[in-house]
Amino acid sequence: MDWIKQLNASIEYIEKNLDGSISSQQLSEIMMCSFENFQKVFSYISGKTLGVYIRERRLSKAGIELLESNEKIIDFAIKYGYSSQDAFTRAFKTFHGCLPSEVRKNIVQLNLTPKLSFQIKIIGEEQMNYRIEELSGFKVYGKEFDILTENAFEEVPKMWKTVKKDGTMETLMGMITNLKPCGILGIAANGQWGKSREMKYIVGVTKEDDPQVDNFKAIDFPKSTWVVFNVEKKVHVKKTYQDFYSIWLPNSEYKLADLPVIEAYGADNTQEIWFAIHK
Repeated sequence: MDWIKQLNASIEYIEKNLDGSISSQQLSEIMMCSFENFQKVFSYISGKTLGVYIRERRLSKAGIELLESNEKIIDFAIKYGYSSQDAFTRAFKTFHGCLPSEVRKNIVQLNLTPKLSFQIKIIGEEQMNYRIEELSGFKVYGKEFDILTENAFEEVPKMWKTVKKDGTMETLMGMITNLKPCGILGIAANGQWGKSREMKYIVGVTKEDDPQVDNFKAIDFPKSTWVVFNVEKKVHVKKTYQDFYSIWLPNSEYKLADLPVIEAYGADNTQEIWFAIHK
């Protein structure tokens, strides 16, 4: 329940500051988790990044206010955080499909991204299969990619196709051990989801410390508690994320730990998602 209240409180804070500065530190304090974790939660529940939501809400308000006031366009640009009238005009046209100057001259159709509101989904209508794992520290070796956070949902699938074509996948398959998390891993790290322009995405495997592995990036994970969800073949992976953030987490006694989420793909065509948690 507190998790949902915190999400709605964060939306209220954003709404009150659309025409001013929105503090990542303040949002982190409201959510009682790292800003990076908040951005991930927001993206998977809402279906868009935090940065896109804020931009669309600002442009939605700007469109309505243009109809109702005589303020200069440059005033709206400054009010909603744009460096120039040209930058505001380009963003406005991309979102609304018309120029700001056309709003008052013609009958135009404006777009609206409504203010979000989060609610707890009633549990019981479908079963959620998960387990809790306590892991000591482990190391992941893998190939590191730079991805644009705003396009992460589109870029990550393309990147998986790349590692299959360039031989990386075959090499990693030969490195798989029985250490958990097992299988080929996908890890988003070292960036603020939805805010940083770029972040790192690593395709790798869990492996004991090996100085001879010099062609891959190494990531160390500390001792931690994980909740692991099996992704059913008939269920899209995005729904598993949404169910975790909107159903399981609000109804559990746990909070998110400040560690990357791990997607694990098994040799038998199974898929798991590992979320780091703590009480």
